[in-house]
Amino acid sequence: MTLLGGLLLTGVVRDTDLVEVWHHLTHLGAGGIAALLAVHAVRTLADATSWLLTLPSVRPSPRWLGRAWAILLAAAALELVTPLGGEPMKAVVLKRHYGVPYTETGASLVLTRTTDMLAVILFVGLGGWLVLGTGLLPRAEERMALAGFGVFALAAVCFVTAQRTHGFSRIAAWLGRLRFGRRLGDRAIAALAPLTAVEDVLIEFYDGRRTRLGLSVAAALAELALGASADWLALSLLGHPATLHDALVIQSVVLLVTTTLFFVPANLGTQEGALVLICGALFGSPALGLALAAIRRARDLVWIGAGLVIGSAFSMSLPDTVPDSEGVA
Repeated sequence: MTLLGGLLLTGVVRDTDLVEVWHHLTHLGAGGIAALLAVHAVRTLADATSWLLTLPSVRPSPRWLGRAWAILLAAAALELVTPLGGEPMKAVVLKRHYGVPYTETGASLVLTRTTDMLAVILFVGLGGWLVLGTGLLPRAEERMALAGFGVFALAAVCFVTAQRTHGFSRIAAWLGRLRFGRRLGDRAIAALAPLTAVEDVLIEFYDGRRTRLGLSVAAALAELALGASADWLALSLLGHPATLHDALVIQSVVLLVTTTLFFVPANLGTQEGALVLICGALFGSPALGLALAAIRRARDLVWIGAGLVIGSAFSMSLPDTVPDSEGVA
């Protein structure tokens, strides 16, 4: 899949006027770069807040928000530079350093994916309402977008339903009864094992922590809105001021493309293609979209570097011998 993403990126770069891209990027100054990094820092804090709210035994506080933020940065960096990803690292750090049980951290990772999915559906739904029927995108691309949104929304409904009804255990039991494809069934059951182990925690959270669930979705929506604000600011700094409506449309289209093509590592090529497409449609300048994509990638590299430093600090520091009395109830 990395090869596919690389081919997509090569095609996008080849068909775009790189001289115009560079012309746009020359408008950025040190102050503009600092402002974009500051907006992204607030965005990552919103993401950390969304995750923190899915840990039921942790009482939210500024100290815990800082911990969640640091862990998320390290995990995001690890996810991009290693094949194992950063999700296991979150659970290990919370357990070893702060005494949060694995069952709770495992459930929180599932819940965070769920709140992210729900926030994306709401955000992309708003963006689709702003775009569809306006003639901004060709009819064929509108139909593809609707189909992709429908599949993603259906997957989210099935995922939530499975969490609330012991669905993962039911699927594992059904696979265990199959008389054919035993090896495939065993592998699928092993893959479902982490989910079946935390089902009781998930159901308890949905039934007893609805306020936290709603606030987590709201924080995830805030993170997406801040992403749109970052694009709005970047476009202004690139010498092409845009409206907030334009920024919402850009963020929605990119989210729809990257979530539909989630299997492409680091959204390589898919993010660039979506930005080139939508900026070409909105402003008549595909090069502006590629310049915006370059800013996003450069920003990500800065935060990956910070995440690797934080991850190294976690790996070298000794874990707490006693769970923090402030954090875990």
